[in-house]
Amino acid sequence: MKNYFIHIDNDCKQAEIYSYHDLDSNHHASVGMAEIQSYIDPNSKVIAFLPSNMIRCVFSKKEISESEDQFQARFFSEHEDDLIKDVSKNRLMFSNEKNLALLVDKTIIDPLNELFNEFGCDVYIYPEHFLHQRLDEDTCLLIKGRYSFSFSDGLGFCAFRENFHDYIDLVKKERESFQPTFMILEKTDEVEFKQSDSKIISIESLHQDFLSHCEKNDLPSMFRSKITLKGMLRKMNLDRRDLILSLAIISCLLLAPILNIALMQNYKKSYEENTLSIFKELNPNFRRIVNSKAQMDQLLLAIDSNEAKPLDLNILGYLRAIPIDEIASSNIDFRNSKVILEFDRISSMKYSIIDTLIEQSNTKVIENNIENTDGTFSGSLVLEIESD
Repeated sequence: MKNYFIHIDNDCKQAEIYSYHDLDSNHHASVGMAEIQSYIDPNSKVIAFLPSNMIRCVFSKKEISESEDQFQARFFSEHEDDLIKDVSKNRLMFSNEKNLALLVDKTIIDPLNELFNEFGCDVYIYPEHFLHQRLDEDTCLLIKGRYSFSFSDGLGFCAFRENFHDYIDLVKKERESFQPTFMILEKTDEVEFKQSDSKIISIESLHQDFLSHCEKNDLPSMFRSKITLKGMLRKMNLDRRDLILSLAIISCLLLAPILNIALMQNYKKSYEENTLSIFKELNPNFRRIVNSKAQMDQLLLAIDSNEAKPLDLNILGYLRAIPIDEIASSNIDFRNSKVILEFDRISSMKYSIIDTLIEQSNTKVIENNIENTDGTFSGSLVLEIESD
């Protein structure tokens, strides 16, 4: 996993990027803010530092009984006189362990959060004085023309060359024991601290030391994570083909339930239509299905058992025994004790056989719709079958 340290300039337009892999520095670049993402690998750890003059760092304690909203309301009420801008234009971060609160202008931190959320990385944003904070001493680091003051209690500030000595005098009045360790990154900067002993230190060693201790220190980060499409895609590290394939799979997963619902609705409609057709065959006056089982039971009960007489269906047995292909269909109406035979161009000889069978069985013709065409017979016969 790569680790990146980003030092943002005072105007939030330029940044210094240092990348590390297994604590070895392998890249350093000075870039514009819009270019940072191209230097950051996804799924890395990114630690960004803002000049401490952009952030107000104060002590505060959150009561156990307080909610986050209650604490913020009390904090802003207690520090209202110290705020340069309206309360609503400030963003507050807090560390319970350190009892340390960070206050920053939303116009500064919100664009950074928006930018860094697209990295697809584990991101932290701190005031720059956290980089060289020591628990047992005050320190002052000269970095990029600004003086970063870090006090042992966790507070800090940033001053510039033109007001450096004024700030030193002011701090010494408030902190009588103020004897900071001055740190410089280049030997040529020693002249800046000619009145005090200074310690030359590399930026890489400060970064490595911070990585070793930052997780233990529970420092409040100003970064607020949110899910973005670009950030998710970078986290997954997909190329164009993988992206298209993933989108296709996601689309199928989203469409599958919709297609399944449509298919089930189609099955339901087909089932209802077939059921209604069966009901209408049993009762032509039937119009609507509400509960098919209950309605079928009701329909069967409506048939008077006394009317359900056993029928003599020998005539049908005789007809099946005779190979007569011209019988197109035969239907039985049990309710009315009827048999309906449909003929399609049956010969006169076969029709005579059928006529004889009808006369000899317990059956009589009640409706004759047979037509003789060139010696063949077509049409229907409706027979009434007598009960046994």
